[in-house]
Amino acid sequence: MLSCLALLALACTPALAISLGLVLPDGNSAISQGIWADEGAKITSTVNFSGGQWTQTANVVSGGGSGNSVTETVTANQYFNAPCACDSHTNFFVIESELDGQQTGDWNFDVTFTDISITAATTDGVSALCSGATSHSDGNGYVTISGYSLSSDGKTCNWSTMILSPP
Repeated sequence: MLSCLALLALACTPALAISLGLVLPDGNSAISQGIWADEGAKITSTVNFSGGQWTQTANVVSGGGSGNSVTETVTANQYFNAPCACDSHTNFFVIESELDGQQTGDWNFDVTFTDISITAATTDGVSALCSGATSHSDGNGYVTISGYSLSSDGKTCNWSTMILSPP
């Protein structure tokens, strides 16, 4: 039930738009507006489940897009086709961050998400799911995950960094 992510870029500075997106069970997509990330950018990311809604926010805290943020919210009904995450076949990924745009093939720098937190409504399965998040590649790039911890209430997973690297 959890997830293990626009400002004009300065001329001649490599930059890509990062959107928060989710393909819903009905085949439709919930996709946020994009924010720009350039080489060396750091982005904080939070995900929270409250009042029947998943909300993810990404804030650019350094780099050319510093000060910009983007938020995407989906309801449990949209995501699970039910008012709860009660189906054992539900997808664990709530909203994922992805690089988007016409220049994604030119991506040649790391994008660092910092101070990532995901908060669930209950503690059920949170520790096992979050501690299982590992660095990996799907062939389109690589994610390096580090600094995992679980809050004392057992509902919030924290990571110090997640670094997206080009293929």
